[in-house]
Amino acid sequence: DFACYKDWNPIVIDVKGAARTGENVLFTVRTSAKGATSKRPALISAVDPTARYLEWTGVTLAKWFASGRHWMRADAAPCGTILKHEEEVTGFITKLMNPAQLNAAREGFNALNGAIKRRAEQLAAQRRPEASAATGAVRLSA
Repeated sequence: DFACYKDWNPIVIDVKGAARTGENVLFTVRTSAKGATSKRPALISAVDPTARYLEWTGVTLAKWFASGRHWMRADAAPCGTILKHEEEVTGFITKLMNPAQLNAAREGFNALNGAIKRRAEQLAAQRRPEASAATGAVRLSA
């Protein structure tokens, strides 16, 4: 639910657009701990409510320079739901990233995982007493 991201998501703090395949959306992304933000256009490339899957792609300047793909899938599990998600960044920009930037990206996704877990537990407590978990990965490749 993009409308609620501002309430719990430490990275994506606003989304303009809808989670529909082919929809262009505009993410407002927190880019630093100091609160700096940037606008990131993306295309919703896949939505499958039955499989509980959502994917978007984005390009910065040109695909050869920086391209990203993020996907999320919610899998049923005996304990409730396991959310898997991954961000894949490709292009020349990956050659420019230093260890501190890579570490900051990992820390950001660890914070996102914690926020997803807290949000899932909050929603689960409202609906049913089952537990939820989140896992995530960041893969950078040229």
